[in-house]
Amino acid sequence: MVEIKHQQFAENLKNAMARQGVSVTDIKNHLGITYEMARRYSLGAAKPRDEKLRRLAELLKVSPAELEYGDGSKAAPESNVKSGLRPIAAWDHEEELDPEQYVFLPALEIKLAAGNGQIVWCVEEKGQRQAFRKAWASRLHIDPECAATMVASGNSMEPRILDGDSLVVDYCRTTFKHGRVFALALRDELYVKRVLKRADGGVTLRSDNQDKARYPDIDVGPDEMEHLKVIGEIMALAGGMI
Repeated sequence: MVEIKHQQFAENLKNAMARQGVSVTDIKNHLGITYEMARRYSLGAAKPRDEKLRRLAELLKVSPAELEYGDGSKAAPESNVKSGLRPIAAWDHEEELDPEQYVFLPALEIKLAAGNGQIVWCVEEKGQRQAFRKAWASRLHIDPECAATMVASGNSMEPRILDGDSLVVDYCRTTFKHGRVFALALRDELYVKRVLKRADGGVTLRSDNQDKARYPDIDVGPDEMEHLKVIGEIMALAGGMI
């Protein structure tokens, strides 16, 4: 079992990787390290120092401080902060938080299968909304009118998305972008996959997990596209939030 020593760094790193479309392999190549070490960075088992941290931040177009500490925004009072490393807050009453500082996203009863299709989903909004720092949401181009939080299930998108991660999904973004990660349904099974557009009009749904024996590509031909429904684009992660 991998010992997680730098969880906050890992969460900041995963979000920066998702925004820039950077893979573990890209980090390996850019820093001149082994794939295993790059993977350990992404899991929080290790953290680069000094020059490697600076070069990693350069690759991801963020500052070294943002990789280490996040966006630096002030959280809600400590007793009201849920575990999780994105700018999230929990509260007893929504009016406790300043609407000038926070945006509120609904938590939907949707179980996303970042695995092989174990699906239970209901789109009825339920429960307390999650609060995110408005500056953070704006920086990631998250529109509160089009976004919701959903939970990933399974290991197929590791190390980028872990089992139990909360995902911020923009359900107004339903047009595929090559190489981006989407929540989608194929023949009544719900997936979180990286979408690769094909020249013939079809798409390939790819898992980030390198174990292709367990998580092979899913090819959707042009004649099958009618069975593929887009729920939305994954805009950010909030690991450990739920």
